[in-house]
Amino acid sequence: MGQLFLFIWVLLWPELPAQRTVPLRRAGAHLLVDGVWVNGQGPFRFLLDTGAQSTALHESIARRLGLRPTYLVETVSVNGSLPAPAARVTNVTSGRATALDLEVVLRGVPRFDGILGQNFLHHFRYGIDLTRMLLHIEADPEPAGIRLPLETSNGRPVVRLGTWRLVIDSGSPALILFRNAPPLPNAARVTLSAAAGDSPAMRATLPILAFGKFHLKNVPVISRPDSDREEDGLLPVTLFKSVWVNPRGGYVILEPPRPTVRRQTATAADRPPPRERRSPSS
Repeated sequence: MGQLFLFIWVLLWPELPAQRTVPLRRAGAHLLVDGVWVNGQGPFRFLLDTGAQSTALHESIARRLGLRPTYLVETVSVNGSLPAPAARVTNVTSGRATALDLEVVLRGVPRFDGILGQNFLHHFRYGIDLTRMLLHIEADPEPAGIRLPLETSNGRPVVRLGTWRLVIDSGSPALILFRNAPPLPNAARVTLSAAAGDSPAMRATLPILAFGKFHLKNVPVISRPDSDREEDGLLPVTLFKSVWVNPRGGYVILEPPRPTVRRQTATAADRPPPRERRSPSS
């Protein structure tokens, strides 16, 4: 009787709700996702990189999974592009979100097991919440914020801010501009390091970054001229309280940390008339 009761209880037990949030952790300027599974094996620790076109696996993890490179792909970094070996995996899972038949680049990923890139993320509506340190996948409701049309560049999410087309990049330490950089007084020389090597650049602080009726103040910016890039630069998600990308809806929501409205200066006609002062009667 006890076995029969248990059997019926299992049949009637409702399906567990999908895990719509995945914890994030900081490692310097990077965002990490724990608990990523590849081909049913894991859990692995991945770098979350919205600016990466493909998901990547550390070479040691690829060997553990029995993966061998079957072709070469061209990978793009902040300092250029270079060929890299790649293979395909049956599935990649984060939380309850699974993408099937995924290309993975096999490369050394210092300190991490891999990179969770756009060929995984673009299957879902996702939000990067830097206040609560959560990755939301197919979660509601989306926050109020600045809604912008979603464009793409080599599979990566792009928004327009003024004349710039910027890739939304969770792996960028600053606003990086490849062209159309404004004058940057007091800029300091720095070296940008990436998979494609090192390159010289200039680092400064942008007094105001304006979009719509909102603006951010004192934004760190790096200028590295590169006329061959399709995009004008990289927009770091760390500038915002949260960033939400909806590939199916074709839009992005940027939630500023402190949404400040730019106030217009009142004209003389807008100002109230001055009060007339009268001396007390004697």
